[in-house]
Amino acid sequence: MTGFAWMKKLAPKGRELRRQGAGYGIFSPRSRRALVMIDPQDIEVAQSAHWLMVQGEGLALSAKGRAQLAKIGKETVTVDILDDQGRWAKAQRKPDFGVLSRYYSPSTPATTLLNRVQFEAGERLHGDYYRSSLAPSITQNWQSFGAGRSPTYAASDPGEGALAAKSRVMRALEAVGPKLDQILIAMVIRELSLEGAERHLSWPRHAARFALPLALDRLAHHYGLITPQRASAF
Repeated sequence: MTGFAWMKKLAPKGRELRRQGAGYGIFSPRSRRALVMIDPQDIEVAQSAHWLMVQGEGLALSAKGRAQLAKIGKETVTVDILDDQGRWAKAQRKPDFGVLSRYYSPSTPATTLLNRVQFEAGERLHGDYYRSSLAPSITQNWQSFGAGRSPTYAASDPGEGALAAKSRVMRALEAVGPKLDQILIAMVIRELSLEGAERHLSWPRHAARFALPLALDRLAHHYGLITPQRASAF
């Protein structure tokens, strides 16, 4: 999870940040499963800024961290856009807590990395993921991504609603196919940045910039949001 989005996930009373594997997970009081995984580099930044404090068996937002979170709406974040010459450049936008919001702006959709349909497809997958309790089964397979292998999609079913959501996530990732499903798990589910996903997957620099729109095109086709011709091969 990138930017300040993970801080919002941690904000509700009783939630804690705990070590899990090579990263950190956010846990609710009664949950043994991480709600979302956080990049250790983000935690290092937060700790150096004193945004975290010890709580129970883990960490929680400190008063300074909550104050920082409250200021987000008044600040801007850097996003990728196309300039007038068709070159990629950085621009400032109001932050949004959406998964892919840093790569899409509804006010200037023609200049951002993602278009509206791609963004909506990613948000739909993200929503199903959090309704599905798939976190443990997928996080167990994250370590294999660097070797170029896609995960296997299997998990225990905590309830009928979660079962249906899990089935939708599995069908969506399988429809996207090998390699491209990896970038969706890294960025839509794990919520890594473009650069973070490239490091995690051991991909060349800028590879994620091209793979993410292609993966979301396939996903949008799976959801019936675009025609097959738009869902290009990777």
